[in-house]
Amino acid sequence: MPRAMDEFSHRGTAFHLWIEGHFNAKTLFDDEDFDTLTPLADDQKLEDLKAKWLASDWAKLQPYAVEVPFETVIAGILVRGRIDAVYKTDNGFEVIDWKTGSKELGKSAAVQLAVYRLAWAKLQAVPVEKVLAAFHYVPIDKTDRRADLLTEEQLVGLLKL
Repeated sequence: MPRAMDEFSHRGTAFHLWIEGHFNAKTLFDDEDFDTLTPLADDQKLEDLKAKWLASDWAKLQPYAVEVPFETVIAGILVRGRIDAVYKTDNGFEVIDWKTGSKELGKSAAVQLAVYRLAWAKLQAVPVEKVLAAFHYVPIDKTDRRADLLTEEQLVGLLKL
C-alpha cells in the first residue's frame, strides 16, 4: 500500500534518483514515475546532500551496479529490497546503502546490511564471505562497515523467533 511521502522520504527518493542519473543508471523509476516526484521548492538540504556526496570518495568510484532489486527467501520468508550501490573490490564486492540522515543507526540496523549482503551473494553466486556491506551517511561523509554482520544461519534464527 503506498504511503504519503514526507519531506525526508521525498528528499531521500530524490537523492537516490539523482545518484542514478549521476551514473546514468536508470533503474529506480520508469518515465511515468517522474511525474509523481515533484521537486520540493528550493530544497537546499537536497543540494547539500549532492555536494557532500560529490566530495566523498564514493563519487570517484564507478559502481558495478546501482539500485539493484532483489528477492530472496530466508527461513521460508520472501524478502524483497533494493541495494543502492555495489562496488567491485579486490576480493569480491561491497554493497552500499546510502543514508541521507546523519543519525547513525544502531546495531539492529545491521540486519539490513546482512540481508543485502546475502542477497547479493546469491544473485552473483559467490560466497557470502566475498561480499562486504556498509552504510554511508552522506551528510557526515562517514562509511560504517559493520564487521559483525549476521550469517545466513543467524538471519534464519532471527526470523524464526
